[in-house]
Amino acid sequence: MTGCITPVCRIDAASSASEAGCTATRGWYLFGIISSTPRWTTEAPGERSASAAGATTSTGSADIRLDKPRPSFLVLAIVSLPEIEGDGTTRRMGRHIEVIARGLAFLDARVLACRDLAGGYLFLPGGHVEFDEPAADALRREFREETGLDVSVGELLHASEHRFDQEQKRHHEVNLVFHVARPQGWPKSIASLEPHIRFEWVVLEELSRVDFRPVSTRNWIIAGSEPRTG
Repeated sequence: MTGCITPVCRIDAASSASEAGCTATRGWYLFGIISSTPRWTTEAPGERSASAAGATTSTGSADIRLDKPRPSFLVLAIVSLPEIEGDGTTRRMGRHIEVIARGLAFLDARVLACRDLAGGYLFLPGGHVEFDEPAADALRREFREETGLDVSVGELLHASEHRFDQEQKRHHEVNLVFHVARPQGWPKSIASLEPHIRFEWVVLEELSRVDFRPVSTRNWIIAGSEPRTG
């Protein structure tokens, strides 16, 4: 047994766990989205009033509005952390869960993606959250390290859990997706400062036809970009 699992409570992305009545102070919080999918709505510049609900990112010729930028989450469980030996090794848990902060950015109905040059697949830019580092700070740091760009990290939009094998190694990830923007706008071409990755702007309509991982995140982005009916 690697930890004690206890059902907890429901919180909103705008609130803290303590504000929502979660009294536990030690352990991993495992989140599950229970809100509807947000929508990316294209608008002409200046068309939306400052008091309208939702976050907006500028795309130059148009704005993409996040109509529902604050999803609610269900705290499914609190898993107690492993006991630590004097030499820093874990006594009960030989492997760890990777927490990754990722950024969702738009430019002219395109989404910013990062391509793994060895594997050929695409994913949202970002990287691992270090111990005691806020996820939003980790995302800002990763953008600066990989692109040299400073970004503004907005709302937490999506959370997902994934388990998979890669290079003969088992992985267990929790991905936290934030809205990211730049006050001065995004450049049409973003150079990578790391040799194993490349940044690309992928047309939203083509997202379903490319190898974008994880698939659940790709499908979530596609669902948000589809025209509404009814």
